[in-house]
Amino acid sequence: MNIIKAEPVIDNPRRLPFPAGGEVILAKMFGSYGRVVVEKEFGGGNVFLVHPIKRNGMGEHPAIVKIASSPCIQQEWEAYQGVVLNRWPDRAWVNEAPFTVPGNEWAALRYPLVGSGKFAIDSLATYTRRAGLADLRFVFEEQLPEVIKTNHLFSETYQVISWQTSFDHLLPANLSLRPLNASSSNQPSHHITSDKLPSVFLNHGDRVRLERFVVTGIEARQDSVTLGLPPGGRAMSRYRVLLQPPPESFPYQLGQVVPTVEGSVIETRYERLQAEVRHLVTTGTDLTASTLLTPLGRDVGNPLLYLHSLSTASRIVRVGCIHGNLSLANILIAPATREVNLINFSQARHDHLLYDFLQMETEIITHYLPELLGPTDSVADLLYRLYEQLHLVNSPISAQITDVQLLSRFEKPLLLLLAIRKMAAPHLLEPYVWSEYYQGLLHFLMAAVALEQLSRVSRQVAFWAAAASARFTL
Repeated sequence: MNIIKAEPVIDNPRRLPFPAGGEVILAKMFGSYGRVVVEKEFGGGNVFLVHPIKRNGMGEHPAIVKIASSPCIQQEWEAYQGVVLNRWPDRAWVNEAPFTVPGNEWAALRYPLVGSGKFAIDSLATYTRRAGLADLRFVFEEQLPEVIKTNHLFSETYQVISWQTSFDHLLPANLSLRPLNASSSNQPSHHITSDKLPSVFLNHGDRVRLERFVVTGIEARQDSVTLGLPPGGRAMSRYRVLLQPPPESFPYQLGQVVPTVEGSVIETRYERLQAEVRHLVTTGTDLTASTLLTPLGRDVGNPLLYLHSLSTASRIVRVGCIHGNLSLANILIAPATREVNLINFSQARHDHLLYDFLQMETEIITHYLPELLGPTDSVADLLYRLYEQLHLVNSPISAQITDVQLLSRFEKPLLLLLAIRKMAAPHLLEPYVWSEYYQGLLHFLMAAVALEQLSRVSRQVAFWAAAASARFTL
């Protein structure tokens, strides 16, 4: 007689946010067990530490499982096989092919445990907040560099890249359009295709005609659709247009090619960022000036103008295999041994080798630094001092922080920032020439200015960090 065993009970005692189809995936994935306890989440909410328990009550080693939509999991699996596999030995891998359930739109990947499952596991984002300086110095100066260096060693080459190709996707859409009927105006249109991007900066009210763009995003709550260029076009393939609202007559679906769209420019990227910055600076600040003044009278660059000038620029850089989403939440650590592993490889690709380090620096600036600020601090002047010290330490002139007061207040974030730059330094095109680093950093910091999920203080810090570092982009 066949005995049909019940699926395991999925126990989520901490009520962690869970994908709608996640319980079904876990139940099928651990079908021979009696219970699966969801203990912790990593990586921004879609990676979980789960503890399978046998039907006799005996627990086994926990597992790290990512649950996401089937297309997302498939994208990560392909990126892992094409970029990560055999390049990050022992510190970045996926245990097996994606786990799917017929008829279920969700799928799962299983990552290996840090420290072979013998020790507690945490994300580096959480660990960094509570660890002491000695432990952080070991992790950021000894462990993490070895993981990253191993991958870059086998893939590094030189290439001319445009900043738009590698960093444009971080920023708001290039244009926001209000769709128009083709016959609604005799005003000439700017024609935009995959092979013909605008040769001039567009302005509010300009008429635009898009041809053969692809639907890359649908946001029902904001009544908007994002269009991007199809794969295989010119190198600057990150150009994006936001339709607000989309034409009611067209049933948009992700990946769908939209033959033709006519529209009027509601807002350019420059105007969107300028509007965001107005909420972060004092009334009367001239955001069209080439330089800005801090409250203590220090001159800093205007990152809005610097970013605008970089939008069509290119330069020779070192490229190679990168993680592509190297936030501290995507680095797991066993605190007892300080071993680290990487997770979440969906954005792994061949790109600018400084990209991962720029993302980590931006995270320290926008997530950790604001926690140490006081109500009377001048954010602009503190960031000026901090970036002046960082730049001096990473030049042939000085090898240590000379601003003792700054060091005493911000010792932990300074330690992390200096360690990140030490990892980045070998991947500069020329030793001590940090302009390419600051140009990339400008994109990350200005992208943070437009992130609604960040607090106002964090976005202020991002803007003044961009302003303080803009003078080093030349």
